[in-house]
Amino acid sequence: MHSIGIERGCLCGSLYMYVVTKISTTRHHHFPARRDPDDNVVMLVNERSQNLNIRPTFGMMQRYSLSPRVTIVVYLCKEDRKNAILQAAARVALDEGLAATTVRRVANAAGTAAGQVHHHFSSAAALRAEAYLLVMQNLQQSIEISSARLTPFERIQLYLIDAKDEEYIRAIRLWHEAMLLTEQDELMRAAFASSLSDWHAQVRQVIDDGRKNGDFTEGECADDIAWRLIGLSSSLDAMSRFTSLGLTEQRSAHNINRAIDIELRRSSTFEAILTQGTTG
Repeated sequence: MHSIGIERGCLCGSLYMYVVTKISTTRHHHFPARRDPDDNVVMLVNERSQNLNIRPTFGMMQRYSLSPRVTIVVYLCKEDRKNAILQAAARVALDEGLAATTVRRVANAAGTAAGQVHHHFSSAAALRAEAYLLVMQNLQQSIEISSARLTPFERIQLYLIDAKDEEYIRAIRLWHEAMLLTEQDELMRAAFASSLSDWHAQVRQVIDDGRKNGDFTEGECADDIAWRLIGLSSSLDAMSRFTSLGLTEQRSAHNINRAIDIELRRSSTFEAILTQGTTG
């Protein structure tokens, strides 16, 4: 009769490792774990000081047969299992759309069972909403990093007009799909509102920075200006999809730039309009 000995420990902040040894007595072989200078390698040291290298990969669990008597089973911690599933859902949503972001499809992409997805997410709708929000947050962080060295005027253009790389295009496609789902999905409505709020916060911050640097004029509350500019940008983006209107990307960009100029830079043309309005 063989008995089973199990050792458990948390390794590298994201892995649980179970060392399962089949032995012929009740004495267990212990494999104390330590962290290698290379963060991607978990090392086990047996009683004879022989190093056994375990290289974890993306999946929820890996099983290693070191000998007929020793098996190593590596699990992601609970929090990291959920994060791995969410990252997989975000990739599916970005590549295939929200409609394709089903529990079965995400489980397959994450290399886990559908039951694990249900364990971490209350419903498919909750999974889709969180995946959408993660995509939007990643996009906003990417734009924020890429705009760090730009002037306030260039930054606000990037937030409202110019971020047209492949990542942006795919994320905006998802944004439009999510907006349609808000009519019938409360969780998506909340996620969509959160992404709009984050966008507004970024535009408002650029306005505040521009005013501090003297690039933008002082005036109306930055909150209101940010909402108007976002409303114009999103509306023109939606209308430009109807090619029969003749509203090209170039014309949309021109109109948004004019709005930025009027709201924040007070061009001579705008000052003339103000003067005519007050003297007429």
